[in-house]
Amino acid sequence: MKSLVDHIENYLGTIDSGWSDSADGDSMFFQIAKCVSRSGDVAYSTLGLSKIPLRSEVSGNQVRQELFILVPVSFGDRNIPAVLQNVTAEAIGLKRAYLRGEVIGPRGNLFDGLPFTALYVTIPVCLPQGLQEFRDAEGQALVFAWLVPITETEANFIAARGWKEFENLLEERNADLVNLARPAVA
Repeated sequence: MKSLVDHIENYLGTIDSGWSDSADGDSMFFQIAKCVSRSGDVAYSTLGLSKIPLRSEVSGNQVRQELFILVPVSFGDRNIPAVLQNVTAEAIGLKRAYLRGEVIGPRGNLFDGLPFTALYVTIPVCLPQGLQEFRDAEGQALVFAWLVPITETEANFIAARGWKEFENLLEERNADLVNLARPAVA
């Protein structure tokens, strides 16, 4: 049976480096892994969040999940590990999973010089379908949630019109969600 690390490397790319301490130097029980794919994209993924069952606010069921952000290799690390650490710590503190269609934020600019102020939670549609779910050695399922940086305008669109309308708009405009130089779609 494949390990979680094998699964991540198979779908997100080879783990190049990682972080196990917060920006303040505190040790965390989960890690952030930087994975470089053959296509030139970089994924920053949690590794270990799935050890904590989180509650779905929709079904009430327990969800085990890992989170990831995709960026072009040219983007560099910037503060992506810190953003992912903060969002993960929030999920743990609230004891709830992030679900498809949810918006985390807006909270001010996520990255210097870019208009993104929130994260949109979705399924990894631009990656092979096999990434979405993994079963560990005990047979327990865990899912992967893709956190896509979005603008305040896009967050407002989702609040007003719903996540399905937003995803339809993304598809209509053929938006490249990995490209952080992309224009807002709403």
